[in-house]
Amino acid sequence: LDFSPDGQFLAAGGDDCRCSIYRLSYEPLVIEWVAEFDRIDRVYAVSFSPDTRYLAVGGFDGTVAILSTDHIANELNLEAVTEIPRQGLIFAVGWSPDSRYLAMGGSDKCCSIVECHKSWKVQHEIRRNTSIHAVQWSPTGKYLAIAAADTVAIVRDDFRIHKEMDLQNRNNAVCWSPSGNFFCVCGSDKKAVVFDSQNYSVV
Repeated sequence: LDFSPDGQFLAAGGDDCRCSIYRLSYEPLVIEWVAEFDRIDRVYAVSFSPDTRYLAVGGFDGTVAILSTDHIANELNLEAVTEIPRQGLIFAVGWSPDSRYLAMGGSDKCCSIVECHKSWKVQHEIRRNTSIHAVQWSPTGKYLAIAAADTVAIVRDDFRIHKEMDLQNRNNAVCWSPSGNFFCVCGSDKKAVVFDSQNYSVV
């Protein structure tokens, strides 16, 4: 699930092998179906770009499709602006705060980073030892957190690993506080652990 930054749309993926998109109006709240984008396998990750121009749709077909929100707003037939193929299932997608980069992770054990609005080609690859389940940029875009099954890596904006934490459980989710001073990791151990992003100590 993901809301567009302006709150106008809600995108939802699932086992029905499609991304369904809804339009929202408020006072009172009304949710209406607008469009759907069909895939050949389940849709596992959806994310609107911060500048609201695009919607990234990733899933078990091994591709990340980029949709134009202009087409969504005008209720046109949805066709991908581009499709980015990977070597395995897609578990996570995440945009940098300036919408310049899109990070993707999945069963290929690689966080692939695309430079958007230009070639949509993979510019950087950060390889891990296990599948990647979550990717999340810090609010300033200075760091990217990559949660794999066994570790969480913090990558700088030069795409080099700044810090690696061996957590020894399946890390399913990661998020940053609005200030960027903290980040939280949730895993299969049924715990949510909050870290100080300055010294990486547990809060």
